[in-house]
Parts: sequence; C-alpha cells; structure tokens
Amino acid sequence: MATEGEDIKSHLFKLFSTDRDLISKIAEALSSTIVDLVIKSEEFINVVTEKLVKDENIIESVVNKIGESAKQEVYESLSYDQKCLEDKYSELNAKLEKLVADLEKNRLKQIDELDSINQYGRRNCILIAYMALL
Repeated sequence: MATEGEDIKSHLFKLFSTDRDLISKIAEALSSTIVDLVIKSEEFINVVTEKLVKDENIIESVVNKIGESAKQEVYESLSYDQKCLEDKYSELNAKLEKLVADLEKNRLKQIDELDSINQYGRRNCILIAYMALL
C-alpha cells in the first residue's frame, strides 16, 4: 500500500511529465530566478570590490603581504646563490692551495737541481796554480 508521500510524488510526476506547458513555465521561472541571482551576485561582487579597493587598510595589508612574500623569495634565492658561491669558492680555494703546494714542491726541486749543478761545476773546475787559461 502506497503512503501519502508516494501518492503525491506519483501525481506530480504524471502532471510534470505530461503537461508540456507546465514544464515550460517551470523552466522559465527557474531560468529567470537564476538570472536574477546572477545579476544580484554580480552587483554584490561589484559593491564589495569597490569597497575593498577604496579601503586603504585592506590595500595596504595586501601590498604588505605581497611585499613580505617577495622579500622572502628574494632572501631564499640570495641564500641559495650565496651557498652555491661559497661551495664554488671552497672548490677553487682547494685547487689553488694544491697548485701552491705543487709550485712550492717544484721550486724546492729546482733549487736542489741548481745546487747539484753548481756542486758539479765546482768539482770539475779546480784551478791549478800557474796554468795559463786556454
């Protein structure tokens, strides 16, 4: 046995599904209601936007937030760049220290070789008294 609610649903379904004129009127009413809501919403949005733009505190707040965000991004970018530069500096400094050590080693080696050459020259150039130089 059908309840009263189900009977009403059934009756409305039959009414809506068979009466094209009623369906057309309902669609027109819904469409004009939606259009009115959109127009009112647009007017409301325009009023709110206008008030927001005129309110200096809100503008200042937005500008400050954007400024803080930009500062933070610049700071993070500079920190990253600084870290990269520090790493590159450390790498180049290590290479330079190695080159300085190699040059110092090479300089000492050259001094030893020069000393050896001088020793060899002194050994082989013994002057004998009263010999005429040729």
